[in-house]
Amino acid sequence: ATVGVWLFGRRDPDDFYPQDDIMLLETLANQLAPVIENIQLYEALQDQANTLSDRVREQTIELRTERDRTQAILDNAGEGIFFTDPAGSLLYANQALATITGYETAVLLGQSIISWPGPESNDAIHQLIEQSLQSSTGWSGELAIQNPNGLKVDIGLTISPIMDELVQAAGFVGVVSD
Repeated sequence: ATVGVWLFGRRDPDDFYPQDDIMLLETLANQLAPVIENIQLYEALQDQANTLSDRVREQTIELRTERDRTQAILDNAGEGIFFTDPAGSLLYANQALATITGYETAVLLGQSIISWPGPESNDAIHQLIEQSLQSSTGWSGELAIQNPNGLKVDIGLTISPIMDELVQAAGFVGVVSD
C-alpha cells in the first residue's frame, strides 16, 4: 500500500541523478514509510482511545443517574426493602424497613432475616425461610417480630432470589409490609 509520495527533481530536466543517489533515496524512502505508517496508526489509536474515553464518560454518567434514581425509589418506598447476600445476611435496608421493624438500619445490616427476634411460634416459619434461602427459591408469608421496645410487630415478608449470569442466587431481595 502506498503511504505517501516523495518527489525529487532537478532544475535542469536533462540532468539525471546518479544511480548511487537513486539507491540512497529509495533506501531512505523504504525506511521512512514504516515510520509514517506507525505515526498514522498511532494517531488512529489516539482517536479511538479518545472516542472510547468519551463513551466511558457518557456511560458512567448514565449509570450514576440510574443509580441515583434507583436509590431515590428505594429510600422513598413505603414498604421496607432489603437486599441480602446468598446466605441471607442484609447488605442493604431502606429507611422504611427501619421504621417498620423499629431497628436502626445500621443494626439490621449484617444480620440474617431469620435472626430477627420474635415469638417461638416463628421457629417453623424461620425453617421455611431458611429452606428457601438454601434452595434459592422465594418465600412469602407473615412473620411476627419483636421491636427493640419488646412489642410484637406482625409483618408481611416476601423474599425473592436475585439470580446471577450462572443462574445461581447472588443474593435475595425482600419486601416487608406492616
